[in-house]
Amino acid sequence: PLVPLIENNEMKNIKEISAKNKLSIGENIVMLKKLSDYVESIPSGFYKEKLLEARKIMKDIDESDSPYMALAIATKSNGIWSDDKDFDRQIKVRIWKTRELIQFLERKK
Repeated sequence: PLVPLIENNEMKNIKEISAKNKLSIGENIVMLKKLSDYVESIPSGFYKEKLLEARKIMKDIDESDSPYMALAIATKSNGIWSDDKDFDRQIKVRIWKTRELIQFLERKK
């Protein structure tokens, strides 16, 4: 998985993340620690050409999420993993909810 470099420290938002994905704070801490070994932080220079497009998509939703959208567009990824309901209001990029992603990964075992 890839994350915008400026947005990489999700540990600061652990209570908000837990409220959105309905997992306990402890479960989220364990998950984020495990994921940190697999997540690659991408500098904004890589996706900056897509920021304008991302801002247009997210301007009436939550413009602060534009770096995630820009990175997803720039990498032609198969989606964004987020329990933030704001992303559900756009149709450009698939949004993976935590429980949906867990189910998908369990089927891949």
